[in-house]
Amino acid sequence: MSHSFDCETWRPFRHPNCDTCIHYFAYSRNAVGDTTDFAKIVATFNPVHLSLHLSKSSPRVPLVSQFDLRDQRLPQLGAILSHPYFCSSYPIGSESATGHEQSMPYVVWSFVYPSAPGGIDNPMVNPIATGAPSLAGLGCSKIIVCVAGNDKMRDRGVWYYEAVKESGWQGELELFEENGEDHVYHIFHPQSEKAIKLIKRLALFMHH
Repeated sequence: MSHSFDCETWRPFRHPNCDTCIHYFAYSRNAVGDTTDFAKIVATFNPVHLSLHLSKSSPRVPLVSQFDLRDQRLPQLGAILSHPYFCSSYPIGSESATGHEQSMPYVVWSFVYPSAPGGIDNPMVNPIATGAPSLAGLGCSKIIVCVAGNDKMRDRGVWYYEAVKESGWQGELELFEENGEDHVYHIFHPQSEKAIKLIKRLALFMHH
């Protein structure tokens, strides 16, 4: 799955590419036969904007095709948010109120998708923005949000976790935090004790 750009509108293709992959799995079930247990597929996007990909289809959201992951051709059991990338026009938690527009997440989003409707409050990066699909409609039965204590994006992961919890979503929700580690430590140091601990927890999540 490539991370290309639409040259005419300068918009990231990551979201529709993920959606295309989900379409492929859903509509290829008959081709591979029932020997493949598609019910065990767990959606993982990192950085991730699952509020778009797992929520009910909504014409208000750009770049997301009309595909509902509640489609029984691909039972979607769980979603993993590993050190997710979210932002908004207002700071939260430990984020500084001074110079918020110059913060790295804000600047990166403005570069990646400068024409985004709503700017930094586009639902792709701010899942609780005005007009965003309700998180209560997330189309899976369980979610795990993973954050790292030293990660500057840590509070955003917790923010999303709390938003899902308060939305009325009916599912199993878990927050996994590893203190003393930074963003995607399990990728930079995959053989470390804490990385292995995280991978084992995600394996348990997927097979539970």
